[in-house]
Amino acid sequence: MLPGKPHHVSQLASSQLQTQIPGIGLGNSAKAHQRANSIHRCFLSGDHNSLVHAFVVYVRPILEYNSVVWSPCLKCEIEEIEKVQRRFTKRLKGLKNVSYSDRLCRLGLPSLELRRLHLDLIFCYKLVFNLVSVNFSRFLSLARFKRPEVMRTNCTNHGQTALFAVDFFLLREL
Repeated sequence: MLPGKPHHVSQLASSQLQTQIPGIGLGNSAKAHQRANSIHRCFLSGDHNSLVHAFVVYVRPILEYNSVVWSPCLKCEIEEIEKVQRRFTKRLKGLKNVSYSDRLCRLGLPSLELRRLHLDLIFCYKLVFNLVSVNFSRFLSLARFKRPEVMRTNCTNHGQTALFAVDFFLLREL
């Protein structure tokens, strides 16, 4: 193995992607893995809350950087990004043999894929209500309803009934 040369296929691919498109998510996954490993090495406490908080503050922003512009759509890309959180949570004391979804529930973390979806929806909201200086019509078109169809559902957090407009966003073009 030569110093400074990529010694793994994903590092080679990541380095090529970073030179072509700065800020791309896959290129940052190696950096995120390094930071997650540093958290495990540097924190002497085995307290899950402090370790997860450090992960959320120092690692997750790397993985979510520019995710609205570049959101992975291939399964291998999604898994590569999710692998960072999967490995970090697996290394927490007492969670090694627990499934990933159960670990996320116990730690109160959403999956990174769900986080990206949430960020996409926030950006769509900002587009619709002109909270960003981007031409709305280039990305979305609204469906015109005489009366919006409304769906009732129980909100799981507070047990309150919430109303959601169905098909609010008709089409998203990239």
